[in-house]
Amino acid sequence: MQGYERDTWYDRAGRIVFTNSKGLVGVGLPRKGGRATADVTFTTPDGRSQTGKYGWDDVHALQQAGTLPAGSTVTTTVLDDTQPGGPQTRARSYTAPFALASREADYRIAWAFFEHNSRQ
Repeated sequence: MQGYERDTWYDRAGRIVFTNSKGLVGVGLPRKGGRATADVTFTTPDGRSQTGKYGWDDVHALQQAGTLPAGSTVTTTVLDDTQPGGPQTRARSYTAPFALASREADYRIAWAFFEHNSRQ
């Protein structure tokens, strides 16, 4: 489980933009882009955009290099077969910055809150 948490990245709204979890196949971007993957479009806050066969490794490298500023969107399409009426193509957008979650840090905050409030 810790291995999944160390490589599950979230966007500003808490959506999973990439995960290596085998239980979440099809969630977020693939690790590598290629001919068989959907196009991905990067759009910066000033409106510049670039489209290509990108994967999470490409997105992460851009963020690390500082060329994907906060507020940029990464948009791709997915085939959604979860609703009545059959499969539909849907756009999925993720908003930078992308970050890892820390369950341990979250628990420390929660336990400190409960400890403080239990004394009152």
